[in-house]
Amino acid sequence: MDCLIIGAGLIGASVAWRLGQRGYSVTLVDAGTFCGEASHAGAGMLSPEGERFPDEVWAARAHESLRRYPDFVAELERESGLKIDYCRCGAVEAGREFPTEAIVDPRDLAAALRRVLRLHHVTIVERRAIGAVETSNGHVNAGEFTARTAVIAAGAWSGLIGVNGESLPATVPVKGYLLGYGGAPRLGPIRRDGHTYILQRSNGYTIAGSTEESIGYDRGRNDELVTDLRLRATALWPALAELEPAEIWSGLRPSTIDGRIYTERLGEHPIWLAYGHFRNGILLAPWTADTLASEISNLLGD
Repeated sequence: MDCLIIGAGLIGASVAWRLGQRGYSVTLVDAGTFCGEASHAGAGMLSPEGERFPDEVWAARAHESLRRYPDFVAELERESGLKIDYCRCGAVEAGREFPTEAIVDPRDLAAALRRVLRLHHVTIVERRAIGAVETSNGHVNAGEFTARTAVIAAGAWSGLIGVNGESLPATVPVKGYLLGYGGAPRLGPIRRDGHTYILQRSNGYTIAGSTEESIGYDRGRNDELVTDLRLRATALWPALAELEPAEIWSGLRPSTIDGRIYTERLGEHPIWLAYGHFRNGILLAPWTADTLASEISNLLGD
């Protein structure tokens, strides 16, 4: 095997797609299900101006990833034959307009990626946890898997994976709640006010977010935070006042203790890190996939 990717979220799956396109043999393994964690829970707001990044370099990468998104989606649609709900709708915050910002349905991305990975003969292994990785003789060993290279893209669980008996930079799961509404009027651009935002799918389904809660891997529901989110969303867009949420859900965003985003080779090991994207994994997927696939291809050659 050329590459083992640990973590089958949108980041790991996008890297697998780019490597599969180059003809490499890839296995994508996840402790849960394909795109079943943060990728499934995300709203899909592609808003570099509405987010915070570790530094100006990452802010620039976020803008570049947004620039690549139309081609990324179009290529994925062509290969998969599936429609992806993507819209460059713009955003409005505090009277300022951000016309290039967009939204995408991450569940559509996941469905399309799963189909194209099969077309490129990428092996997907679900419900298989990997807690440790060893390198020897230029290869990577992880349980029953052996590969020439590996990518650790396990989201909020990435920091729990050991490499050669040593810990990786620690991850911090940050829970966030989202509300879903049916029957809302037409929204238009994304509306934002600080940490509160509202966006709308092409079918009219409206999503309001968000919250941040650092309580480990606890998946219990905090009704006070949900109530606060409802109040903030209604204040931002009063049209929601007459509606009850059709869905309330949460996800664990992959942050890190030092606040860094890791998309880099791990020293001289044939291992790449791809985690810590926090609130921006969906936005940064095109840039991360292109960058890591190119670096891994340079090492693998062939």
